[in-house]
Amino acid sequence: MYNRTLRIALFGLDDSVANAIESHAAPHRFTFEFKRADEVDLETAQSCSIVIAALDALGGASLEELSAATREGKYGYHGLALVVTHDDIADWTPEQFALVDALWPSPLSPACAEFEFSHVVERAKHQADSYITGAYLDTLIDSAPEMIWFKAIDGEHVKVNSYFCDIVDKTREDVTGQFHNYIWSVPEEDWDKAELTCQESDNVAINAGTTTRCDELVSTHGEIRTFDTYKTPIYDEDGTILGTSGFAHDVTVERELKHLAWLNARTDYLTGLYNRRYFYEYLEEHKDEGPVSFALIDLDNFKDINDGSGHDEGDNALLVTTGALHKCFPECPVIRWGGDEFIVVVSNKASELVEDDNLHEFQRTLQEWTAEQCPIMLTASIGVSSQKNGLGVDEAVKHADDALYEAKRAGKARHIFHDNL
Repeated sequence: MYNRTLRIALFGLDDSVANAIESHAAPHRFTFEFKRADEVDLETAQSCSIVIAALDALGGASLEELSAATREGKYGYHGLALVVTHDDIADWTPEQFALVDALWPSPLSPACAEFEFSHVVERAKHQADSYITGAYLDTLIDSAPEMIWFKAIDGEHVKVNSYFCDIVDKTREDVTGQFHNYIWSVPEEDWDKAELTCQESDNVAINAGTTTRCDELVSTHGEIRTFDTYKTPIYDEDGTILGTSGFAHDVTVERELKHLAWLNARTDYLTGLYNRRYFYEYLEEHKDEGPVSFALIDLDNFKDINDGSGHDEGDNALLVTTGALHKCFPECPVIRWGGDEFIVVVSNKASELVEDDNLHEFQRTLQEWTAEQCPIMLTASIGVSSQKNGLGVDEAVKHADDALYEAKRAGKARHIFHDNL
């Protein structure tokens, strides 16, 4: 993708040496521009990426000035190579050595010059390739609408994307080189637990040697959010695991919407009670837990409210009935079977809820609450059946329906067990 021009200054070199350097083929995506001079010219040095100079060609410039000119305002690769003898540098200090990037032997043959120059070019290309690879990675991860990070084996964050920074409300510079507790602003009393939990999920991926998935709850911007997280080990050339990479997708809204869609498909809009679809799904899901009982409930004289006071009052009566059902049949699935008819699913563990005392209590609650909140007091007719001897669901519900109608015929405001028919 990139195209680089390397401007190269050659100061004080023999023509044969300079010709050998200039004959070196530029690598793919590179072009060379050469400038020659007998002595160092600082303005020329400033305009070039690479300066190759004989030490005796410094002229009036100092080594410090030449080094500064080579580095000043440069991006990408830049370097200073000096052609020196051993005697030239015998008394150099560490500070002087630090001013140059390479020392070439003098006298310098054309073959040696081209050899040394090939290494300069190789380093320049390596730096350009490394930069563009980093640019690819940064552009990719910063464009992703999810958290992305790279961590060392000890948990130190080496690189994160901008979305990660938005979530933790810290800058990239602040996050890089830090650990879980600092990044997520974990209270000090929770440090051990939080760090251990994070490390455990990293270890799952490390031990598996492949990508692993987990759900994580994180506190961000004052709320708890759910992230669908994937972690993958990163390997060195020799197969050693260096650390992990990961990305996390915020699924809070998605799961809320999915749950809402699930509820909308399985609940009654007015009362919030479950519908027939959920009734059959629930029984299928719990079919191995033993037989259940069904209480089929139909409001007596509900039509009088709709006809005499309107449908708004009828809806209110259904809501009052819903409250009474929840009170008397706690933790049991309550289904709006249709209209003013309801069915309660009662497991063996809660069988006392379909015994006489509780059914009478439901009648008293319904009458008391509707008397207080509805135009007329309501009662209910109830038919009860159970799945005995392998009785199927639909057949058991039919038995409850038979018992319900028997309760209607017997005068309403009562319950009848199908076994007593």
